[in-house]
Amino acid sequence: MRHKNYEEILKEVEERIKTMVKELLEALMKEEREISLENHPTKANGYCQP
Repeated sequence: MRHKNYEEILKEVEERIKTMVKELLEALMKEEREISLENHPTKANGYCQP
């Protein structure tokens, strides 16, 4: 059985953290978008009519 060295472990932890942060940000943006649509249902595409 091969043991992982410090650099391999560090890289794996870094990738997992990046994935977790990405998923968190995407969930926050989705929730923010849903709240925005509840408050302004006619502006779903972000276009403001003059």
